[in-house]
Amino acid sequence: MTAIAPRVLALGVLVLVPVGVAHAWGEKGHTMSARVAVHTLPGDVPAFFRAADVELGYLCGEPDRWRSEVREPALRGLTDRDHGLRVEDFPLPLPAHRYEFFLQYIGKPRPGLPPAVYTYRDMNFAPYAIAENAERLTSGFMLWRLAPAHTAVERRIKRQIEQNVLYSAGILAHFVTDTAQPLHTTLSTNGWSPRLPNPRGFVGENIHSRFETTYVDAAIEERDFAPLVAPVRPRGPWLEAAMEHIRAAHQHVEALYALDQTHPFGEGAEGPEAKRFTSQRLAEAAGALRDFWYTAWTRSGPLAEAERYSRSRRTSR
Repeated sequence: MTAIAPRVLALGVLVLVPVGVAHAWGEKGHTMSARVAVHTLPGDVPAFFRAADVELGYLCGEPDRWRSEVREPALRGLTDRDHGLRVEDFPLPLPAHRYEFFLQYIGKPRPGLPPAVYTYRDMNFAPYAIAENAERLTSGFMLWRLAPAHTAVERRIKRQIEQNVLYSAGILAHFVTDTAQPLHTTLSTNGWSPRLPNPRGFVGENIHSRFETTYVDAAIEERDFAPLVAPVRPRGPWLEAAMEHIRAAHQHVEALYALDQTHPFGEGAEGPEAKRFTSQRLAEAAGALRDFWYTAWTRSGPLAEAERYSRSRRTSR
């Protein structure tokens, strides 16, 4: 009995592993893009954050670990629609928050598919996931700025705030890097959609995992795209910045399918053009993520000053 227990446990774990879940960039792509983003941060970002390339690289993949219907059915139901946006279905302007978005579209006719209507499974909340987590990170940075560190207890609390900041930044990282992957911005997420014009005869069967996981795992390293990251620039307001980022990635959908049509991703003969294309997408993921992190840091400064002023006014009364 004792001898077989570990094997039984191992089999149990295998049963719980989700099957067929598309994870943008895969573990390697997420990790690399977050690490490169950390390494390109300006020097005024706190040292604890700039030193956390391993932690942030790991956390960037965290939301994909929540996608098992067996282990976490409620958690998957809460977050599973946060990994992309089908730009063709949801034009600007977007409502201010995800619940207004949901109510605006649910039950409404879907373009080109009468009498089909939008259901929950058609919803994609990526811009809201980015905006929500960017606000959470900004708040965390503000609390860190305000936190005293004079006593042992205060220093422990400030270290906890640092852990909270890293976690918020890692979750934000996932959705920013997800949506730099063009297939997370389109109806043609894993094969060309019959709802879209297709004059070039694109097919792209199972292109999603072949591109972002099989090919990236085999052919791309940090050194291939780190030099391509653009200089830092501010982003915002958050929801508008998220949509700008998503639409920029969406512009590359057809180019990705054209590369796959010539030399299918994942078969080992993709060539230098595919490597340049993929490296540029990962550079844009890392650069956008670095910008979102840095903008959250810079925005937290005025918020902290306003909070200090408000507190001083309250204590002086």
